[in-house]
Parts: sequence; C-alpha cells; structure tokens
Amino acid sequence: MLSYVQVFRRSLLISAAIFVMDFVLALALTWLGFALTDILGNLLLLETATFFVIGGILDFGTSAGIIQLRKLILSSKEGFSMAKRRESERNALVFVIAGVMLLSIMIVLALFDLSVL
Repeated sequence: MLSYVQVFRRSLLISAAIFVMDFVLALALTWLGFALTDILGNLLLLETATFFVIGGILDFGTSAGIIQLRKLILSSKEGFSMAKRRESERNALVFVIAGVMLLSIMIVLALFDLSVL
C-alpha cells in the first residue's frame, strides 16, 4: 500500500514531467506564431481535467455499489474488499494531487499573464 509520502512524490513526479513536456511543446509552437502562455495554459487545463477524471474513475471503480453492480450484471465473483478500496483511493489520490499541482501552476501562469498586460 502506498504511503502518503509516496503518493505525494508520485504526484510531484507526474506533474513535473507533464509540465516539462507541455513547456517544450509550447515553446516549439512559438516558432509557428502561437503565444507561449496561451498554448501552455490550454495544455495544462486539458491535462488537469484528464487527471481529475482518471482519479474519479479509479476511486469510483472500487466502491461497494459498483462491485455489487458488477456482480449483478456481469456475474462477477469479486467481492468488496476494504483493502482494495484503500489501495484504489491512494492510486486515485496520486492523480488528483497531480491535477491540483497542475491547476496551481496554471493559476500562477494566468496571474503572470495578467500582470504582463
């Protein structure tokens, strides 16, 4: 099971890697005449929303109601396990925290863009 420190480290690693890739892509697109902050902000917004959705799906997928629905519809033999539930919550937390980190970077970027005007 992941500890909260491991969750934070993974989130930091994911968000840093995504930010670096986005920055390089936005920097490359400036050669085509696009504004760096516009492209970077749009990419961060898209990935933030994606991380929140992934985190929600990971958390929702192991809830007791979904497990019962799988049993009913798919005749699944898998039962509800609190240990599995906690593990999926921690995995979902990795993506949610990474999304929050990217969201905060996007807010700082927007404030910087406003101060330039």
